[in-house]
Amino acid sequence: MLNEDEKLKLESYANNDKMRIEYEGKIYYSLEGFGELCGYSKHDSYQVYSRNEIYFTNQVVFVKWKVNNPLAQVEPIRSHGSKIFLTEQGLYVFISKLELERLDERRQKFIIGAVNYMAESAVMRRTGQLHDIERREQIQEDVMMRNEIHTHMIPVISENRKKWVYIHYAKLIHHTVFGYHINGMRKDATTKQLQGLKSVISWLAVLIHQGEFEYNIHKTVLDEMFQEHYPDLYEAREERKRLINEEKKHIESEKRKAKQLLEQMEEYHGE
Repeated sequence: MLNEDEKLKLESYANNDKMRIEYEGKIYYSLEGFGELCGYSKHDSYQVYSRNEIYFTNQVVFVKWKVNNPLAQVEPIRSHGSKIFLTEQGLYVFISKLELERLDERRQKFIIGAVNYMAESAVMRRTGQLHDIERREQIQEDVMMRNEIHTHMIPVISENRKKWVYIHYAKLIHHTVFGYHINGMRKDATTKQLQGLKSVISWLAVLIHQGEFEYNIHKTVLDEMFQEHYPDLYEAREERKRLINEEKKHIESEKRKAKQLLEQMEEYHGE
């Protein structure tokens, strides 16, 4: 049975775009990344693959990422610099070759539990179950967070802050995950974003339950934890914020130009 910390590590791995790809209807996972999760170096993981390559037929693809291109390039044969990605069945083959009996019991259970987790996640992704589960769990965390605000914050904060506290925290959560806030935006969130939302809401509920009511501290802690646990979502958020800021600057520039033109026209007609 995996504990919560182990599950979080697996979720972070399974939802990282550099650790999981979909190709021709199958989901493949990074051998290097999975080996690292299980305590093996890249060299050791690749050695296991190379010694047993015949057993991975139809369960492996070779992947490269080119400079300035975020899309994975799948290659028919292994070449220098390519990464090995395996299906969930391929991961089962991989652990069958690890000589698990030499490892301590806790590590054995983690490795077996990790592969089962990957297999279950792959099935749920294909059927859409995972997205529905994450949405339900995110809603449950949201209710818990609101209860923490109602129980611990409302009795001690100012009357003025009480009026806006729920709205402020809805915006904080959205800004942490998406980089901006629009009412109803969660309905279009991806499965990965729902997982991020669920975690951010849970962290916020814990902070409030522990008696930390300062908004700026909440903002700082959530941002740091989001960057640590969801680095790919964090990078996408920062890029989205950059584009939004550029668009705002462009709009302000156009407004200034329009205003100057209007003033020039008024001066012309005044003459």
